[in-house]
Amino acid sequence: MEKEEKEITLNSKELIDQLCYLCSNRGFKKPKPLPKFNIKEALFIRDLIFQRPKDLVFFYLMDHIRHQTEIGKMGLFNARGFRLYRFLAGFVENMGNCTKAAIYAGYSPRSAKQQGHRALKRIQSYFRN
Repeated sequence: MEKEEKEITLNSKELIDQLCYLCSNRGFKKPKPLPKFNIKEALFIRDLIFQRPKDLVFFYLMDHIRHQTEIGKMGLFNARGFRLYRFLAGFVENMGNCTKAAIYAGYSPRSAKQQGHRALKRIQSYFRN
């Protein structure tokens, strides 16, 4: 008979206490040198811990892809996923024009209207959950 695992949850203060404990614990193996964070990364971690917005990670990745940083250049996405993120960036930049966003994402100008509509429906389905 399998034992049911209890789900352990921590509030923000308990999480920070655990992180402080791990930093001071000599038995916990820490990388040397300790990682450094720029202000944007620190604000992201702050928001993730204290506000825990549902779509924060999604928008963080979008920002990296948009500005072509190291994370944005990593192979996190297949071609279809990357095109979808490019579509979203183009959609925001073109103030809601699906056709222009689809062309920006790399779809054929002949099929851009249909592909833009499909991509927008797919993105909207992510936000419904």
